[in-house]
Amino acid sequence: MLHDIFRKIGYLIRRSQQPGNAHEEAPDERKLFERLELNKERIQSYYGNDLVLRACNVGSRAALLCYIDGLADEKFIGDFVLVPLLRPWLQQGMRLSHIKEHFLTAGDVKETDALPLLLGSLSAGDCALLLDGEAGALLISSKGYARRGVEDSTTEMTARGPRESFTENMRTNTALLRRRVKSPDLLFDLCSAGRYSKTDITIAYIRGIAQEETVAEVKRRLAKIDVDAVLESGYVEQYVEDAPYSLFATVGNSERPDAVAARLLEGRIAILVDGTPFVLTVPCFFMETFQGVEDYYARPFFATFLRVLRFAAAIVTVLLPALYLSFTIFHQEIIPTKLLFSMVGASANIPFPELLEMLLMSFTFEVLREAGKRLPRAVGQSISIVGAIIVGEAAVSAGLVSAPMVIVVSFTAVCSFMVPAHNDAFTLLRFIFIAAAGWMGGVGVLLCALCLLAHLASLESFGQPYMAPFFPLRRGDLKDSLVRAPLHDMVARPTGMTGNRRRVGGNK
Repeated sequence: MLHDIFRKIGYLIRRSQQPGNAHEEAPDERKLFERLELNKERIQSYYGNDLVLRACNVGSRAALLCYIDGLADEKFIGDFVLVPLLRPWLQQGMRLSHIKEHFLTAGDVKETDALPLLLGSLSAGDCALLLDGEAGALLISSKGYARRGVEDSTTEMTARGPRESFTENMRTNTALLRRRVKSPDLLFDLCSAGRYSKTDITIAYIRGIAQEETVAEVKRRLAKIDVDAVLESGYVEQYVEDAPYSLFATVGNSERPDAVAARLLEGRIAILVDGTPFVLTVPCFFMETFQGVEDYYARPFFATFLRVLRFAAAIVTVLLPALYLSFTIFHQEIIPTKLLFSMVGASANIPFPELLEMLLMSFTFEVLREAGKRLPRAVGQSISIVGAIIVGEAAVSAGLVSAPMVIVVSFTAVCSFMVPAHNDAFTLLRFIFIAAAGWMGGVGVLLCALCLLAHLASLESFGQPYMAPFFPLRRGDLKDSLVRAPLHDMVARPTGMTGNRRRVGGNK
């Protein structure tokens, strides 16, 4: 940091000592100067040793080509920038505009006189060409940093359907969407966020389907983001969501291009953030997390069965431990007699009360799951499986926990993996319901359930009710909720999402 400060001070001292600079300092410091040496010193003052400066002559004029090592494609620069510029028959006294129009063979070339724009382009992987005697520069797109190829999705795996997933590269992701929606009405609006990261953000929507008011609201919320850096789409999600203090996310996300394309065709808006494979979609609904993308590739009866199964697993994940506690502590009369005797016999010698026993087992499972995620993949899976079996068996053998308690916690853990989108919220809710059941029994569970339903009914996502189509009731949208009707029966897009609701048989 001190090194950069001294370099800038030295640069200002050298400028003040040069003759004629009194007239050159008058222009805006954010603009480029005509003197090539001054522009070179200014650019060098912002970057370290990774800045590459290539001095050359274009015709009879001195020129400077600069780019960031590791971000720009040096082979591209050599073939499409340097080779055309260093030809001996170039005209004398050539200007930047003439070079741009007649000599450079690169595809994307822009001319600018703004220093901040030049610095931003260099940081993004472009190269800049400056000429002595001209207060401007050519910004040539030459991005060539290392990037991951298109691979299988690791978070939304399916037995049938495309295997492609988004990557960390913005242009790759927009191309994956364009391949599935080839209409020219698919629009991409570019913006950026982060004072220092300058992260590119793309808003994707289909003109004529997405509501203009929703698109404008997305742009407004993105424009209000004022933070040092945006390093992942999770940053954007937390700044644009409607209920930041809710346990439930009101902004959807997906790693699959086919899932995002399907949501765009329903009238939603996608937010792509450079540097992450997870694309945000708004508005978001509670029920969409129980709808797998594979449901639309399977027959409707089995797809409906899977959705009901996921919803039942979510209920089990949140309520089963709490109901087990409330029945064993407060409402033993509900349990069948034979089962009650079996449970009493299994827990007769356990030294801990049922509430503490449940909390310890649930906490142990969360520790094992978190450890499995953080360790290397091969080791993590072994730790999770072997650790759970060994710890559970040893705890039962040592008389620290009862066998029914291990069964309840284990089955709850398995069910939690069926709805990964709500896993964070359901984990916290499970502990809340456990505490309420241990305190007030079934009454506590009922009160927590009512509060949860009231909270869900009050949520909105970009003007749309979070619990639609159940609250408020939208009969036409029930065909694609817990039940998945045949595709030829789902002729309309979701209510309130778009004015162009007809999607089968043309726009009517």
